[in-house]
Formats: sequence, structure tokens, C-alpha cells
Amino acid sequence: MDPTPPPAGSPRPSFGSLIAYRCELCGTLRFDIVNRFTGEVYYRSYDYPSWYQQANEERQEPGWWRATWWSGLDEGMFLDAAEKVSAISKRRRRSA
Repeated sequence: MDPTPPPAGSPRPSFGSLIAYRCELCGTLRFDIVNRFTGEVYYRSYDYPSWYQQANEERQEPGWWRATWWSGLDEGMFLDAAEKVSAISKRRRRSA
């Protein structure tokens, strides 16, 4: 989760400070109401993307939602394994 500015229209808390975080993997927003001086978290809530909630209701495996997320990313975000692994053709010679 990375800190992000609270979305426009977010209600001001009646006490403490509101801080928002966004998950880079699934897009979930987390909202914490905190005491900035003591580090105490008074309240926490989440705003999940619609596909995430659907996966939860359908009891999808975690791999399913990861694959869903990854399918929307640019190909340049991945470095795939080489198609062929070359064998070592020469062996080291023993030292005399």
C-alpha cells in the first residue's frame, strides 16, 4: 500500500486525521483515521474495486484475481523466462 491523497469529496473526520493508501496490485483504497502524534489507528476501512468484490463473492482463488490484475498491465512490466536454457558446453579443467 502506498500513501495517496484522499479522493476529492472525502468527508473530514470528526477527530484525528484521515490518511489514504492505494494497493498497487489490486487498486484497493484503504482509509485510516489516525493520531499523527502517537501513531494510534482509530478506524480503518477499505474500498475494493468491483471485480475484487465479485471474485470474493464467487470465491475465486487468489491466483484468479492476480491473473486478472496482471492481464491489464502493459507487457513491458514483465520479464519472461528465456525460451531455451543453454547447457554449459565446456567444463573447468582441474588445477594441477
